Amino acid sequence: MKRYLFIAFFMLLVNISSAKAEEIVIGEGNTTLTDSYMPFYGTYHCNWTEVLFTQDELLRYGMTAGTINSLALQLKVNATSGRTNFGKVEIYLANTDLSVFSSSKTMLENAQYTLVHQQNSYEIPYSLPNNSWLRFDFHTPFAYEGKNLLVYICQLDNKWSSRSIQFTASTTAFSGSHYFSKYYDCSNNVSFCGSTQGYFSRINRRVDMKFDIDMSDIKLECSQSTSGIITAGAKKFAVLNIKATSKASSTLIKDLSFDAKMTSSSNVHRAYCLYSEIDDIYTADFYGSPSGLPISNNMTFSQDLNIRTECYFWLVYDVSENATRGAMVDACMLSANT
Repeated sequence: MKRYLFIAFFMLLVNISSAKAEEIVIGEGNTTLTDSYMPFYGTYHCNWTEVLFTQDELLRYGMTAGTINSLALQLKVNATSGRTNFGKVEIYLANTDLSVFSSSKTMLENAQYTLVHQQNSYEIPYSLPNNSWLRFDFHTPFAYEGKNLLVYICQLDNKWSSRSIQFTASTTAFSGSHYFSKYYDCSNNVSFCGSTQGYFSRINRRVDMKFDIDMSDIKLECSQSTSGIITAGAKKFAVLNIKATSKASSTLIKDLSFDAKMTSSSNVHRAYCLYSEIDDIYTADFYGSPSGLPISNNMTFSQDLNIRTECYFWLVYDVSENATRGAMVDACMLSANT
């Protein structure tokens, strides 16, 4: 007697199914930056800083592709009197494949930078409490593609203040590989920004940053497999296709959820989820637990998976005569290895 099981696609977790604004802090705050190491250095006329964040680091803090609307720096310790005028401030961002700064670095990286923020006579008032976040709203939102990210800050015509301030920062694995800063008595000389002029700091610390970002949408298309049924040895498996596409070059998927309903008695006990970057189930690997999940009306397969602009998922379940619990495991492994 044949047994039938109908599986309907239910939902993808909300944290990637639609764009949403989040504030994400990149850094641990386990150290500070002061004096010549800071993005804003009070005792020299000019300063520029370049910061590199790798894709893996950003993903670890939960930041995927999307639209960045602002960034903020945390003022760990403010000056106790007066106010510091840092003159003209410009902030640029760039997507990049660069993963580390050269040990011989002397100037700005050759990247496709976008000017996202600019203001004159930028001041940090002494009344601002310690641990406050200095937010810089972007006049041009930045399209972060989900790869490595460069942030470049240039400050010109500082009014020469010796008041001491500190910024929250974090240690990095390699000295100078992710943070580079230069300072110089350049007056209001725009050509200083990003140039080889001045004195540089290369340290194993990096200023913490908080990004306000709208995460990317991801589009899902669901259909029955073109074959509907695939055969592996004596077993037959029904297949549901899910195609996931994203505008970004990298998107983090945390889980997939399905709604399943049995329409008749069945010996089918478990379902399995597979994935591949190409539309071929025989190249697929398990998504989530290799032992599958019991058939239910809310099956959630969980795994952090960084997909590119396109990825394919399959929900697979045994429809063979006399199907036994767990019988799909070998067949799915066979499919993955074929």
